[in-house]
Amino acid sequence: MTSPASPLRSVFVCHSSLAVGVERTLVTLVRAAVERGDAVDVIIPGPGPLVDLLEQFRGRIGLRFRKAQWWMGPDHTGPRGIAKLLHAASQIPVWTRMLRRSRPDRVYVMSTVCPAPIAAARRSGAAVVVFLSESMRTNDTLRSVISKPAIARRVRAWADVTVAVSDFAAAQWGGADVVEVPEIVPPGAPVELATPPASGPLRLVMLGTLSAEKGQADAVRAVSRAREQGADVMLDLYGDADAVALADLLRLAANLGSADIVHHRGATSDALAVLRGADASLVCSLNEAYGRVTAESLLVGTPVAGYRLGGTAEILAAGGGVLVDPTPDALADALVALAARGDVLDDVRAQARERASTREGFGDAAATLRAIEDRIAAQASDAS
Repeated sequence: MTSPASPLRSVFVCHSSLAVGVERTLVTLVRAAVERGDAVDVIIPGPGPLVDLLEQFRGRIGLRFRKAQWWMGPDHTGPRGIAKLLHAASQIPVWTRMLRRSRPDRVYVMSTVCPAPIAAARRSGAAVVVFLSESMRTNDTLRSVISKPAIARRVRAWADVTVAVSDFAAAQWGGADVVEVPEIVPPGAPVELATPPASGPLRLVMLGTLSAEKGQADAVRAVSRAREQGADVMLDLYGDADAVALADLLRLAANLGSADIVHHRGATSDALAVLRGADASLVCSLNEAYGRVTAESLLVGTPVAGYRLGGTAEILAAGGGVLVDPTPDALADALVALAARGDVLDDVRAQARERASTREGFGDAAATLRAIEDRIAAQASDAS
């Protein structure tokens, strides 16, 4: 691996100011860039939890707020989608002027949902690095008036380097220049492991913004059906939630007779602590490009019961969990087996702790930046 010959001016752009998967990956990359000596600027839409995560770099990075219109989303079709696309296109000159004033060597765009930062980075003269963080092809909530193949072609044309967060994500985009899984914690950093009790109800947790894609409703149905089969289970849900959607979910739990074992605890700023306190975590995502919660769960030695889809299946291929067909019935059967607190739970718990010990399959942000620099260097060599 090669390192840049001199300090770089690097700009990181994120589509969101939340503090979930992509945003946390941004923080690890910013840390790695600061540690290698880059002059770093970060551009995010506005105040939010991500600002708190970036506070650790106060005085060492620049932080600016600038919103960018999405060109993919749940309501991005028809006349409304056309209006959003035109709005996104109108932002390209503004972003171009802003980036040119920064005179960056590298622009890292953490998501593909906003075109203006990517197109503007192309015009700025910097090397453009785009992270393929979305399951673009199979995620039905990522709709657009532009076809998905056309979006993929345009992103590849604008980017000098595309970085996929998993093989699954790379396949969604027809390939990537670099495939590097996100860093969860710095390599070698100590992480406290879970110490679950040997008896009592099977304590399940599920982390993620409440949505159909994340599958909280499936989790509620699964624990309800597991309970009907005699399993002693309880489920705590963590994450941001729209008030109406949350009311619907809790009503579902009540209708299934599970209001006493299903609880929504709100958002958490310490996912690892939540996962350490569980016997197992649930991942019912339908289009997980990577699966940060799956990796975080394994990192603390807590096994995962998840759908055999996308990045979840990719991470758990090396052990540490139970993969099931993507249905509540299949998940319920797995929960019944885990709740018996016999060989099934012992085996996956041992696998998870082994994954935590070896750190097999966990990312390294510094290595990701080196891989990107290797790709840029190879392109320069080919062009000369």
